[in-house]
Amino acid sequence: MPRGFGLLLAMAMALGIYLMVVLVPSDGAGSASAIGAPPVAYGGWVAGLLMGLVLAWFAGLDWRTLPERLCAWLRLQRRRFGWMLIGGLCAGILLLL
Repeated sequence: MPRGFGLLLAMAMALGIYLMVVLVPSDGAGSASAIGAPPVAYGGWVAGLLMGLVLAWFAGLDWRTLPERLCAWLRLQRRRFGWMLIGGLCAGILLLL
């Protein structure tokens, strides 16, 4: 059943992206192509959908163990962060000279 909900979620997100990106006219509001333009309510529909998805994702998190998991992840990534810091310093020196 969760896979079915995941499929419905992906379809709803694809529809929202389609409504917001593809159907928005690039011309001014007075042009002839604006007749087939989507109504303003689609933006609210997509915003509500995304807000609901984010809230549902937040509700599924185990908030009690979040600090422990975050510290463990940071300990595992310690070398990678060090290399990124050294690389950032070198790139900054090269760019600023």
